[in-house]
Amino acid sequence: MKVVVDHNIFMSFPDPDESLDRESFMYWIHKRPAFAQAHAGRQLSVFTRLKQLMEIESVIEFFGGVGLGTGIVQKLFQPKIHRVYEIASECLSHLQEQSFSSRIMVSYGDAGKTMLEADYADLMFCDFPLMNPMRLENWRAQLSHVFGLSPKAIYMNDTSFWSRHLHRERYARPLGKRVLNSDEEYILAYSEKMHSEYGYSIEASAIHHGASFLYVKSKEVLTPTIKRIQKRDAREAMNIWGR
Repeated sequence: MKVVVDHNIFMSFPDPDESLDRESFMYWIHKRPAFAQAHAGRQLSVFTRLKQLMEIESVIEFFGGVGLGTGIVQKLFQPKIHRVYEIASECLSHLQEQSFSSRIMVSYGDAGKTMLEADYADLMFCDFPLMNPMRLENWRAQLSHVFGLSPKAIYMNDTSFWSRHLHRERYARPLGKRVLNSDEEYILAYSEKMHSEYGYSIEASAIHHGASFLYVKSKEVLTPTIKRIQKRDAREAMNIWGR
């Protein structure tokens, strides 16, 4: 399978080996390409907004995956320092083979540890493989360290956004609410939660299946913009051919 991300970032993906971990993004991109396109579309949306707001010269990615976000960040910001950590061996190899590999530092790393040991970067890129309000507590120590470094911006995501309407009360409780009935209420509750704990709130978000959040430091809780990614946006962000 061949893809082009944001019009000029070309990648090739070998046929999936059945021995691959089915939780691996390398496996997922073959089996759920439409979801991967939406994923790229959400990231492109919030990072395009970030580029309008500020310069980014250094980036740390804690979940490199197959490099869709890596390529987008490289194209938009051309950071002087770009560290990428990944735990899956097949994803590490893939990252090291990309056209932008000479401009990034790719290393093996478990995010549970690398987030605790991270130094400052302008952009902290936390693209969790699994995240929802109930999982925030599991990552409290790591998030406290990352937010405590006072980066210019932090990217986070919610992989369970698609099921939000099924868990209106369950997902509301960790965010300090009784029930969340709409996308707007849900995203604002995230923003209020992170602002109360770390002084950051969501400046921009993008949703389709999952959700992408761009956090910036703010004196008051911001009202997040919400971009609803359409199929056209997703295909523009990540075009697939040769399947």
